Amino acid sequence: MPTTSERPHFAAWLADTARDPEIGFEVEELSAEARGWYASVFDSHGEVPPPYLVGFLLERRVSVATTALDLLRMAAERDLGYPLALEVWTEPQASDETWVGVHGDRVRALGVQEAMATVASAVQDLVAGAHRAVWPTCAVHRLGLHPVLADGRAVWHCRTRGHQLPMP
Repeated sequence: MPTTSERPHFAAWLADTARDPEIGFEVEELSAEARGWYASVFDSHGEVPPPYLVGFLLERRVSVATTALDLLRMAAERDLGYPLALEVWTEPQASDETWVGVHGDRVRALGVQEAMATVASAVQDLVAGAHRAVWPTCAVHRLGLHPVLADGRAVWHCRTRGHQLPMP
C-alpha cells in the first residue's frame, strides 16, 4: 500500500495548498519532516481547506519554535552561565495568518531542524545585543559559529575552515 505522500489525493491537496496565497510554499523544497507533518494532517483530517489549515500551521509552528528554543536556551545558558529572556511570540496579521517568532525572527518552519536554524540566529542576536557576547564559538578557532541547515540537519558552521558541529 502506498504511503500517504505517494497517494494522488494527498499530492493534489498538497499542491493546491502550496499555491494558496496565505500558505504558499514550494512543494519540492519541503523537508521530510514538514512533508510528514502535512501527511499526518491529511491522514487525520482529510483535505483541509487552506482557511482551516492556518490554525494547524500556527499550532505546529509554535510547537517547533518552542522545542527549538528550549533546546538552544538550555545550551546557551549552560555555556554562558546566565539566564536568557527569550520567548516564542505570536502576532496576528491583517490576513487570517498569525506570525510566530523568537526575538524578532519569524519562524515559518514546520520541522524542528528548520526551526533550530532560525531560532539559533535569534538566540545569537539576543546574546550579542543584550549581553555583548558571542555564542557559540568554535573551540578550535575561537570565533563565532553560524547556524545553517546541512542535509536537513541544523548545525553550527565554522566559516574559518568550513567544519560543522551539531546543535543540541
